[in-house]
Amino acid sequence: FWIIAIIFSFIYGGISALASLLCSTDGLSTSFIQGFLNNFLISIIVSAIVLLEYAPSTKELTAKFPEDFLIAFKPGLIAFLLTWFLGALVTTAVLVLRFNEIKAVSGLMAPSAIDQAFLTLLSIGYLPTVITWTFAFVFGAAVHLGGAASVSIGVVSPGALPAFPLLSILPSTALPIAKLALLIPIAAGVVIYLLIPREPWKAHQTDFAEAIAHLFRLREVIRIVYAMGIFILCTYLITAFSSGPLGIGFLSFIGPKPLEVVIWSLKTTGLAALMTLIAPRFILSLLYWWQHRQPKAAKVDSVE
Repeated sequence: FWIIAIIFSFIYGGISALASLLCSTDGLSTSFIQGFLNNFLISIIVSAIVLLEYAPSTKELTAKFPEDFLIAFKPGLIAFLLTWFLGALVTTAVLVLRFNEIKAVSGLMAPSAIDQAFLTLLSIGYLPTVITWTFAFVFGAAVHLGGAASVSIGVVSPGALPAFPLLSILPSTALPIAKLALLIPIAAGVVIYLLIPREPWKAHQTDFAEAIAHLFRLREVIRIVYAMGIFILCTYLITAFSSGPLGIGFLSFIGPKPLEVVIWSLKTTGLAALMTLIAPRFILSLLYWWQHRQPKAAKVDSVE
């Protein structure tokens, strides 16, 4: 199964690399190596999902994976899909709010009805890329627009943008309300915590040091790490697919940088998952220790 999947993925990646070479010009081009790798990985992911879903024996396909990894795979994937879905909702809301700007740019680029129909189809094709840019934006990472131009929650410097309808949704100034978008990756971390199977726990240590040592089990942390690994892998791949160089100069790099988004996801989603595990237990342990602490023995002066 896996060998066949790799062979077909290799062929698919080769066709994509060939298409990249044939369609590139001096002013507008894509990297055929990156085209091969991106499409090869997409094909491998789709093939893996199909194999795990329809193979006669899923256990044989996953037998060599650690048990904790298999347990954490689904929570990590669900958290990623939830974050991407919420990013799609944010994109939809912004499209509705800035519809007049999008309509004005569309009318400027495509004055006739036929041109507008083709431009609409082109914009629909780019929607997954725009949603992924929003996905990176809500983490706090920057969406680069060539050169020094970029857009993030804290810094907005879009520069001179080409006249394309979907680019009209990019903010022109940093808005304080945009910081609320960080609640989305934080919520993803909480979802990972809630979906990870955990062992029963309660505060029962009267010694403070012992109480701190029993805040969590190592297996729980390992499962969260595995889930975050799946989350980070999906995050890296989807941002890599939606960004990269289109040419030279202003088109040197367009979109979010995958490693930057991964770092921000660790800061938000990963930290939120760990804090959701540790913080409530720390507070309960502290309260239990305080209620059951031993009073200090009173000093008695001896009289000779």
